[in-house]
Amino acid sequence: MIEDCELWANKQWHLISIDDALTKYAERQLRCPECHGSVRPHRASADGLMQAHFEHRIGHTGCSRAHKFDGVQRPHPKPLELR
Repeated sequence: MIEDCELWANKQWHLISIDDALTKYAERQLRCPECHGSVRPHRASADGLMQAHFEHRIGHTGCSRAHKFDGVQRPHPKPLELR
């Protein structure tokens, strides 16, 4: 489960928590700190079975933070790089 991500602000990437992403930065550019793929925040489920987390917008098996990690870390094929 991804519980933090990077936020593009003031021309650089900043590590933020899932709580900040959901409450303050929901409409901003967010990426995985490991593979640099774009991510989106998800709230916890109403029944409490799923905690708040991030998911890659485009699935990537080469990221250890992804739920379908294949065991070999590699950069995302479509990294989110802003400058």
